[in-house]
Amino acid sequence: MNNYWVKKTVGGLLLVISSLSFVNDSYSYSRENYGAHSMIYPDMPEVDIEELFSKSSALGIAYLRLDVQLSSIFVQEDAPPEWEPMDIIVDLAGKYGVQILGTLTSMPDWAGNCPSGEAAYDPNFCPPADYDQWAKWIAMIVGRYKGDIHYWEVWNEPNEYTCTSTACEGFFYGDASEYAQLLSTTYDAIKAADSSANILIAGVFMPLA
Repeated sequence: MNNYWVKKTVGGLLLVISSLSFVNDSYSYSRENYGAHSMIYPDMPEVDIEELFSKSSALGIAYLRLDVQLSSIFVQEDAPPEWEPMDIIVDLAGKYGVQILGTLTSMPDWAGNCPSGEAAYDPNFCPPADYDQWAKWIAMIVGRYKGDIHYWEVWNEPNEYTCTSTACEGFFYGDASEYAQLLSTTYDAIKAADSSANILIAGVFMPLA
């Protein structure tokens, strides 16, 4: 990977902060007021991840929203979880004093309940086939990072997807009732593992009709 995403993310953070002086000349800066969405993913080189955390910290960012991809942890059905990529991210966040908002997303390839009749579904965006298993995974993740991650978001933009005969677009191939079940199940699993955790509903792609 080149520095494209590093430059894009850091440039966006700098633009947000610098724009505040035009909004209110008397604005009193506090680092705790600032968070940003990051382009940090488990398959990125560690040097790029560290650069994003380092520069975010230098810019005064207190919180970074990033995907906690279950498909990158529970890669194979009968294999142990692969924690190392996420451990690296969490350790670097601690090193640079940046808190993580973990967006719990990305169904393992073999564990989704994808709608029938469409050939182009990405299995990572399907609802769980087994909600009890999903809850166990969430409890494992939250329990592992209980002392490091205090904010969790349940999925990303679950409210819109469209399909043609050749491709599907969107991040959750389920309806409102399926997201409600996912939200409820995930909430209970998080609170069982860490009663002090803060839980956010997913951000939406566009206003719901």
